[in-house]
Amino acid sequence: MYLFECSIFSRTAVIRGRIVTSSGMGLIGVRVSTSLHLEGFTLTREDGWFDLLVNGGGAVTLQFGRSPFRPQNQIVNVPWNEVFFIEFICLVQLLN
Repeated sequence: MYLFECSIFSRTAVIRGRIVTSSGMGLIGVRVSTSLHLEGFTLTREDGWFDLLVNGGGAVTLQFGRSPFRPQNQIVNVPWNEVFFIEFICLVQLLN
């Protein structure tokens, strides 16, 4: 069992990024998740930054959403056992 647990931890990675508005301000409370719901989710902090633990070693589809902003998806290739930074994500408000 110990070897199995170690191999899982060796594949993990952290995705770190920031969600901003069109004016460049950090956006609090954006839900950041992957397309694999078993990996869970996080919410952006008051400055728009987030950290999300994922299975590394391949492509990860990130989903960003918060009302009243248009949801976005982004695919990133995440290496194993690293903290991986992504470019700022700009969420745009939906028009009523």
